[in-house]
Amino acid sequence: MGRRVALVIGTAHYKDERIDNLGTSHSDARELASCLRAPQIGGFADVRELLDPSDQELRGALLEFGGDSSRDDLRLIFFSGQVMPDADGDLYLPGADATASELPRNSMSAEKLFEILGDCTCPRSLLVADLCATRLDGAEPRELRRQLADYAKTADVSLLGVWREIEIGADFPEALRPRHSLLGRALLDAFGGGADVAGKRQVMLGDLSDYLERRIADESMEHVAVFNVPASHCGWAVSASENKSDVSMLAQLSTVPARPLAIDEASRSAPTTAVINQLETVPASPRARAVSDGFSSIPNLEHSIAAAPAVSRALPILAAVGMALALLGLYLVESTLQISPVPSTRPAEPQVDSTGKEGVVATPAKVPATAPAAQLSQAPDWLAVSRLLKQADSLSQVDPAEAEKRYRAALTAADALELLPEEMTQRLDAARSSLAEGKIPSLPRTP
Repeated sequence: MGRRVALVIGTAHYKDERIDNLGTSHSDARELASCLRAPQIGGFADVRELLDPSDQELRGALLEFGGDSSRDDLRLIFFSGQVMPDADGDLYLPGADATASELPRNSMSAEKLFEILGDCTCPRSLLVADLCATRLDGAEPRELRRQLADYAKTADVSLLGVWREIEIGADFPEALRPRHSLLGRALLDAFGGGADVAGKRQVMLGDLSDYLERRIADESMEHVAVFNVPASHCGWAVSASENKSDVSMLAQLSTVPARPLAIDEASRSAPTTAVINQLETVPASPRARAVSDGFSSIPNLEHSIAAAPAVSRALPILAAVGMALALLGLYLVESTLQISPVPSTRPAEPQVDSTGKEGVVATPAKVPATAPAAQLSQAPDWLAVSRLLKQADSLSQVDPAEAEKRYRAALTAADALELLPEEMTQRLDAARSSLAEGKIPSLPRTP
């Protein structure tokens, strides 16, 4: 059995201002590398990190990485960065020193990358690519994605790629910037146990592919999966804990359900070691302790590790049940209010009969004339008068007779009250004077 080796590349900052910087490439690369190195999680024998490499550094690292691998090894290459087409529509992976106008000269083509991976002595190669294409210059995204899949098939390299055309830049404020991309977060969850379908402390390539594809489809409409995993590659163990042969550990795992390390959102700004100390009072399974030990050296770990697939599937059901209960509660409250209304001391609105006579059916509640303004606002008996004035105003031009009825009804209702807003009192006095002269009041619009 060969080794598992990895080359983790994250390019976040570009010299050319026409190439957008990326906000999550460095954190994705660093934390994935730590995850793969951890014996309790990834079990990789050799993990190399490369941040913001120039074009020459990128080429040299890939050639050296391929030359150091033996036939029985499994090589994992993680690349997070920009991808751009040239004038002919061929894809390039620009280095940190690249210029957008000279891609063929100072950037590695995607075709060359797959040639390097296919020509090495190691037949088991996996490329995990988190590609951001914010500068397409009119190229057709679907054709560009097809290029990647075709190159992978030709080189017999397994490809787990995620393509996106939007990005929150590295220049955004820290508080607004996500720590991980969708793929970066999903990979950490997968290696932490989310893709360990068989529960054997191993992540197989076929299970990893299924897990990532499901996460991408469920969580985003802006990300497109570009996968090429031949059936013969699905049985590759892309991670395996070195503790899997520990008999005492396996015996404990057989009786204690595995639980992932859970770090809540409130702790995202605290170092992981501090968060783990806070969780020490909660009993955890050996698997959870193994995960926390492996990540104890990673600062600001944001996301929980190994979210159980069963829990993930149950969340939408629980959300639907909660929504149904909330709607039922609202319905019951509304029904109760309709069946047993709270008695009101507010006066009924003046009623106008067929003869044009108007009157107030119920005697309104009295408010002392000395009541302060706050008390007036809490005893809004004058609102019925205000509504009648508004109705009369709107009818004065189209139906003067009906408007007169409303004005008179407002006056009758106001006479039953001992306290009214000053502005309304002035308007009612003006209406009373106009009606006494046989005119329809011409009042400004009621506020």
